[in-house]
Amino acid sequence: MLGLLLPKSFFESWGWLSGPSAWLLCAAVTATILKLDLPRTVLGAALAGLPSIIFVVIGLHWLGSLVAAFLFAAWCGRGVAAGLLHRSARPGSA
Repeated sequence: MLGLLLPKSFFESWGWLSGPSAWLLCAAVTATILKLDLPRTVLGAALAGLPSIIFVVIGLHWLGSLVAAFLFAAWCGRGVAAGLLHRSARPGSA
């Protein structure tokens, strides 16, 4: 969404801040929607995003984003399976 609203020059100057901020915000929204533990989910997003720094440095930002998304999904899936990212019961469910 930001890409549609802001010029490319913004991301060339402020991408180092806006990218990780948007990544963490999206992780928080994901945690809220899926009823996951917020701090642990955001921690997983931060850790999953770290390898993408290497891809940005070598000029493959798109691949870094893909790797980070897969790592984040694995973190969340494994966390739920291990009982570390507790999903709370939805109102009205048994």
